[in-house]
Amino acid sequence: IVLDRNGYLEAHNISATGPILMIRTKRFLRTIDRLSKLRSFWRFFGDVGIFLMFVSMLFMTAVILLADYALVSSYLEGSVPAVTQANEVQNLLLIPGLNDFIPFTWGLAALVITLVVHEFSHAIMSRAEEIRVKSMGILYALVPVGGFAEIDEKELFGKTDDENEYPSEPAEEFNDLTATIEEIRAHEAMMKALEEAKKAEMEAAEKRAAEAVTVAGKTDENETAAADPEAGQVPKKATKHQRARILSAGVMANFCTAFVAFVLFFGVVLGCIAPVGNFIITGTADGSAAQAAGLSENMVVTAINGVPLVTPEDFRSATADLSAGDTITLTVSDHGKEKEIRYVIPEGSISVRGGIRILTVTENSPADNGGLKAGMTVISVNGKTITGTDDFVQVMASVLPGDTIELVVYDENAPDLPETITMTVGARPPEYERSYLGITYAGSDQIYGLPGADLSYFNAERYLETLKKIPSMAAGTVPEGSEAGRLQTIVAGWFILLSLPFFGLAGEGFTGFNETLSCFYQAAGDAAFLGAGIFAVANLLLWIGWMNFYVGLFNCIPSLPLDGGHVFRAALQAVFEKFRTEEAKAEALAGKICLLMTAAIVISFAFMIVWPYIGAYFL
Repeated sequence: IVLDRNGYLEAHNISATGPILMIRTKRFLRTIDRLSKLRSFWRFFGDVGIFLMFVSMLFMTAVILLADYALVSSYLEGSVPAVTQANEVQNLLLIPGLNDFIPFTWGLAALVITLVVHEFSHAIMSRAEEIRVKSMGILYALVPVGGFAEIDEKELFGKTDDENEYPSEPAEEFNDLTATIEEIRAHEAMMKALEEAKKAEMEAAEKRAAEAVTVAGKTDENETAAADPEAGQVPKKATKHQRARILSAGVMANFCTAFVAFVLFFGVVLGCIAPVGNFIITGTADGSAAQAAGLSENMVVTAINGVPLVTPEDFRSATADLSAGDTITLTVSDHGKEKEIRYVIPEGSISVRGGIRILTVTENSPADNGGLKAGMTVISVNGKTITGTDDFVQVMASVLPGDTIELVVYDENAPDLPETITMTVGARPPEYERSYLGITYAGSDQIYGLPGADLSYFNAERYLETLKKIPSMAAGTVPEGSEAGRLQTIVAGWFILLSLPFFGLAGEGFTGFNETLSCFYQAAGDAAFLGAGIFAVANLLLWIGWMNFYVGLFNCIPSLPLDGGHVFRAALQAVFEKFRTEEAKAEALAGKICLLMTAAIVISFAFMIVWPYIGAYFL
């Protein structure tokens, strides 16, 4: 604030907007001019962008309407969506560090790349259409948070600073039938003065423009190609088509970047990742022989006494004849490093437990608020015994959002003391009619015990293959063995892709290869030299693709000041002019409709955000 008031920021082409600094430079303008030379390509690029923007505009409008319809329908049926982590206000914003589902490091890097791609594309398209770009720059808070292109709005939107410099015609049409002689003479004099003033200004501007051409070769191409009223050049106004191309360029670039990133992630990088094993150690008992031998959490056990572990049956076979006093040799992968650990089995038994084991609990979810914790084993729901995942899914299928359920659980720290927990079930967005607890779990055939250590089974190969199939599902390829139709598969594929960080493949949320998930995999093939670096590449590509896709979609919403709002208004104006409406009237009518649409969308978003918090008071 002090530097801004003292003029220091302005002197260095910096301006402050709240906590964000806009640092401007003209250093990249020549590069942008060179990139914009392929005008035919960029105009084709812009035309495709216009088409995709309108398709995405319809899609986003439909999503907003369907979300509102779902909320109203649930209210009419006597229920209100529960406040969950997925619909908390901060998690509706694509801001790393604020959104709980976006990892800060990868999210921030992806967001910066997304914004730079978006703004640079606006700039390149502007130059391809011979519209002036004043400067480029970065948005800087504590760290760089994006880029921007400062396009001359006078040329882009036809705005001028001297629109009211000369007298204009009266706002109301002059009626010479009812006017007096003096009024007629005054009106004629005014019109004559207006015409002469405009003619004189145009002649002077043309003369100054001709003089300015003689020094054009001495200035930057970006400056001379654009209008400079102070130098006497006649301001240029972009046509509606040019303006639509420029405004659509950012969205088109985001979609292209997302496409490339997703192709690399799903098609290349995932193909360079291979599963290590399926049994991970979830915990060791303090002071146990297993812990003393070196076993620790997140190690993946790949073999017992030389017997490879792939399936649950393999575990049972490998441990069937073990007894106290035997020496057990475990082959484990510790973050990509293979090692063998030996220890003598003390008194205790190797077991496979019943019920379901809670692996994670989502913060502020119904499960978290009800007292469920990771490590607990659920053995009964509403009086029905739970022997595995099938039992649990069957019982929960009959539970509706808002119902109260009673669970009998064992805590891992008190295995002999069952505890009864009563809790209220929430709703799972966007399918608010489905119950939601906010847990990930494993069944009785997935939880295993060694003396002093707990293991959990996770089919790493199937999970990886399912991830690889998401793009083909979105394209309509029905997975082998699936009974779903092609349309259902397409809808499911796109839903999984759009909600991947929130719901993942089975409600667990996939934000990339985190510390636990990466333990199950390793770099393979030509990428083996990357080691654990393969996961950094995968996470960056995932978030670049996802962030670009969502920012592109969001900017297509027909609401001002988004790009989609400007294009929507221009399209309306063009439609009205087709019906021989005067340009000024068409522009005014399109502007009013666009403002109404903006207001409706803002109200819809506000409704979606606020309703889960206040809806219960209206039941």
